[in-house]
Amino acid sequence: MRIRRTHRWDLSVEEALRLQHRLAPAVDTGARLGRVRLVAGADAAYHQDGERLVAAVVVLALPGLEVVEEASAAGRVGFPYVPGLFGFREAPIVLRACARLRARPDVLVCDVAMAGDNGVALIRELRSRPVTEGGTTPALAVSADVQVDDTETLLAAGFQAHLAKPVEPAELVRAIARLAGASSSRSQPR
Repeated sequence: MRIRRTHRWDLSVEEALRLQHRLAPAVDTGARLGRVRLVAGADAAYHQDGERLVAAVVVLALPGLEVVEEASAAGRVGFPYVPGLFGFREAPIVLRACARLRARPDVLVCDVAMAGDNGVALIRELRSRPVTEGGTTPALAVSADVQVDDTETLLAAGFQAHLAKPVEPAELVRAIARLAGASSSRSQPR
């Protein structure tokens, strides 16, 4: 998957806040696809020292959820822990994992942790990209510990839909199909 760098990641907290405010109006939540064939799921985990991160992304073919491709990336976190800007810690490494994919997914599913706004910077970065680099790829956020306003926050950031954990597999497939404007029974693997 081709990922073009649209801005620096070595930002101060003040620069990250300005970037987040600059990218917010560019979010288009109205993008719809026809048939969904490939879905990518991304997540990240910290080493116990809190300074190293591993990100992984897997591409699955619908409707059978066969694994098409997997990629990962690891690195040192280059941004401090700041509530509301947590995604700036993870997005560079998650995007590096996505850049290693050859497949281009029709839908992206991200596990987000709302307590730190994890995932918000990632989706804003994705939305700042041109169509040819996945800028309009529909995205579904999945999170635990859901608060009343979490869905609104995620939708405003650029996700098209949000599901609270635990999520049944059939519910996840239906949400992906709705997001893309297609029924899961019409989706076929490539």
